[in-house]
Amino acid sequence: MLRRNFLTGCLLVAFSLLASGCSGEPAEKGIRRSIDLMIAAVEQGKPSQFIELIDSGFSADGPHGQLNKFQSGIFLRSQLKRYGQLSVHLVALNIEVDPIYEGQANATAELLVTGGRGLLPENGRLVSVKSRWISHTTEWRLQQLDWQ
Repeated sequence: MLRRNFLTGCLLVAFSLLASGCSGEPAEKGIRRSIDLMIAAVEQGKPSQFIELIDSGFSADGPHGQLNKFQSGIFLRSQLKRYGQLSVHLVALNIEVDPIYEGQANATAELLVTGGRGLLPENGRLVSVKSRWISHTTEWRLQQLDWQ
């Protein structure tokens, strides 16, 4: 019985890997593109474009408490108003496709975020991020975010 369950599990993993490999763009590339679009939206001061890449069931947990999709938009707008301009530099990124749930992935990242109204940033910090991504028909959307 144990051997049969093990073989069934191996087959499920193999089929999910084959299915994800046949679905067109690799998950890592799609998630990276979504992250790049989110960074560009922040740096261009366009929070609505950032919010478009967030899943409707989004939740975030960080130093400012828990936020949903709507509250995250308010938070981003407040940061843009406070600093005038934000810059985001992706220092490190690791993406792992979920082997069990098709169309889902986890990512960890280190970001250097700076903000200010002049040529030199007034404030900056290194942010550690853990995120969960879900595949929609043509793009990957952010489903969950935890940061420190």
